Amino acid sequence: MNKKEQLLAEVLTHGSGESFARIAAAQARRRQTRKQLSRGAAAVTAVALAWFGLNRSSPPPRPAVAPPPAYEIISDAELLVQLNDQPVLLLKDRGRITGVISLHPAGGKL
Repeated sequence: MNKKEQLLAEVLTHGSGESFARIAAAQARRRQTRKQLSRGAAAVTAVALAWFGLNRSSPPPRPAVAPPPAYEIISDAELLVQLNDQPVLLLKDRGRITGVISLHPAGGKL
C-alpha cells in the first residue's frame, strides 16, 4: 500500500486499511441481507394478497322478492262477499271485464 492509499485508509477508518476493508465488507453483507429480506417480504405479501383475493367468499345471494301481483283472481262468491250488496259498474272492452267501479258514495275503484 502506498502512502496515499494508507493516508486515505487511516482518515476513513481511523486505523489501518484492513479494518476499513472489514467494515466495508460487513456493510455490503448487511445491505445484501436487507435487499434479500425485502424481496422475500414482497413475495410473501404478493402471494398472501393473491390468495385472499381469490378465496374471498361472496355474500350469499339474496332471495328474490316477487312484487305483489297487479291483480288477484277471485271466485264469484268472494267477489259478492267483498261487494256486500253495493252497486257496481263493470267496464267491458271487447267482451272482457277491464274494471269494476263502485257506485256507492264512499266507494272507489275496485
